[in-house]
Amino acid sequence: MAAPGETEVKPQQPVKQDDKKKNKQKGDPCYPTDGKYTEKIKTAPKPQKTTTNLLRVLEESYKHNQSINQQRYATRATDEAIGQATSRFLPKLDAQVTFQTREQRNSGARRRLGLSQERLRQDTLGGNLTITQSIYAGGADVAARNAAEARSRRDRFTLSKTEQNSLLQTVQSYMDVYTKAAEVRLREANADVLHKSYLAAKDKFDVGEETRTAVAQALVSAEEAKAQLATSKAELEGLRASYEALTTTKPGKLARPTDLSRLLPVSLSSALNKAKLQNPSLREAEANMYAARYDVEQRHGELLPKVDLSASAGRTKDLKFNQRRIGFRTDKDKGTVSDRSAQLSVSWRVYNPEGYALKRQAHDTAEAQRVNRDNIQSQVMASVIAAWENYIAAKANLSRFRARADAALVAYDGTREEVLVGNKTFLEELRANAALINSRVDLLNAERAYFVAIYNLLAQIGELTPEKLALHVKTYNPFCHYENVKDAIL
Repeated sequence: MAAPGETEVKPQQPVKQDDKKKNKQKGDPCYPTDGKYTEKIKTAPKPQKTTTNLLRVLEESYKHNQSINQQRYATRATDEAIGQATSRFLPKLDAQVTFQTREQRNSGARRRLGLSQERLRQDTLGGNLTITQSIYAGGADVAARNAAEARSRRDRFTLSKTEQNSLLQTVQSYMDVYTKAAEVRLREANADVLHKSYLAAKDKFDVGEETRTAVAQALVSAEEAKAQLATSKAELEGLRASYEALTTTKPGKLARPTDLSRLLPVSLSSALNKAKLQNPSLREAEANMYAARYDVEQRHGELLPKVDLSASAGRTKDLKFNQRRIGFRTDKDKGTVSDRSAQLSVSWRVYNPEGYALKRQAHDTAEAQRVNRDNIQSQVMASVIAAWENYIAAKANLSRFRARADAALVAYDGTREEVLVGNKTFLEELRANAALINSRVDLLNAERAYFVAIYNLLAQIGELTPEKLALHVKTYNPFCHYENVKDAIL
């Protein structure tokens, strides 16, 4: 569902094989960084002159985040293992060309007999072509292909996890800067007000209308406000640096995020069901478990007999066969020899202790991956429950702190009015002002917790994606590259 004023972005469809070359030039979802396979990631900060929206920042993070781009290339590399496994089914063609020269001299004995010396030289050129096809490999080839497919799925889920974690980190960094910047503005105004209150109290003390205690308290309040302002500014600079490192852009004026609670599931049970189907960490663990099971089948198949069919054809040709003598030369006929053969072989290593050890190791690894999958599922379910409860608590706290801030403002205005008519003292006004500032800071922190809780819950159920957030960005589709290379023979 798209946000108001935005167009819903539909998921990219895999690109057809015939259009691969054309789309690579135009830029398609099969290739990271908009189709430019060797494009350098931009890291230079971009100054922001206008108000920045959270969704726009997420778009830039999705396109330029280095962790995401690194995982995209890692996923592509894993896809190539499918082609390596597929090669077990294909014939192997080997060609060999040889050239040999041979020379013999028989001069010593002939010189002693008074005969002329003799030199023999033979040049041979040969070629051989061999084709080998596996007929039966005990099922190891099929299991290897299935394991490669499972690991390819695993890396696609790893990529999804990396994307969602990166987007969540961007949200947290954005809200940190937004909240702290608002706090700095609040404390700047408070420091200015308290400084003016101190000067006013001092003037009243000079004419005898205020006590020394009130002046001292006003000075303390003004100095505390200055110190709190300096601390908030220092924290803001650190948060800005973290934001810049994460998003590769300098934070300008950040806008208040849009409430996306409408994207959340309606109940905890619905959230748990979605997490079981969509959480990338859980799906990644499941793919690892299946890959380990196929490894066991592969090791078992390697213990069984293998049947191979091979055929070869070759030709050897004598280029020269000369006898050289001093005074005369004789040339003999050039000879050619052709050879063709076919062979059906059955091989079986009857005693293979290493193979049995590898099979036991693969079986134990598969069991470990099964236990890990169950452990990850428990952790994911616990994380979803915690994220849901945090969202409910953050929503309640936001209402509570908003009411508290409104009440503190009413109390402060009332205290000021009573101070003017003499019913309350200046010290009570300072305390009311401090309560008002603290309530507003608490409200800012409650807003941050509320928005982060929304995005965190979306991440836990596997829906913190560009499509779900309706980001205006070309999404990278790892399945497209998988389709292009899974059956490639060259």
